Amino acid sequence: TSLAPTANCGYVWSSKQSVGALTCRDLPTTAFFLQYELWATKGDKTVPLGTFVPRNDGTASLLVKFPGETPGSVANMWVTLEQNGMTRTKPSNDIVLNRAPDQQAAR
Repeated sequence: TSLAPTANCGYVWSSKQSVGALTCRDLPTTAFFLQYELWATKGDKTVPLGTFVPRNDGTASLLVKFPGETPGSVANMWVTLEQNGMTRTKPSNDIVLNRAPDQQAAR
């Protein structure tokens, strides 16, 4: 998004270990009171998956474990900018990174 136009992240999931990893690069630094937060839509719920702050070189990573009480499959993931130290049940409107559209074969 316009909040981080050159940033991008990758996400991998291990079904065997039930753990995922988010790795990002070119993230803008945040103000002292802000952090990035990863969210997902799983089943019919929006689930917070963890917060992170980029290193000085703009890279960041996050180990992801879904709460066990959240059934269903993951339909979407995104990153927002949130205030430090606050417990949230829903994301703010400051979406920094959205899921890229599925790749289509070109003719």
